[in-house]
Amino acid sequence: MELSISLATQQKIDAQLATGKFSHAEDVINEALDLYAEHQATLTDLEDSLRDIEAGRLRPIGEVANEVRSARGWQT
Repeated sequence: MELSISLATQQKIDAQLATGKFSHAEDVINEALDLYAEHQATLTDLEDSLRDIEAGRLRPIGEVANEVRSARGWQT
């Protein structure tokens, strides 16, 4: 697949290659796409959490922590 990229993008890729972390430009792009997907998933989770807060679907952290401790057999 051919891909045209801007000079600025090529410079960013080259800078990453120069660090030695990546061997090929494709590796840089794959890492960037993976991180972008992770970022998008985190944003979706945050948006869902904000909707829960706005709808009043939340519980005190102490209550949740006690449930976790109890479920794991830890002392409360």
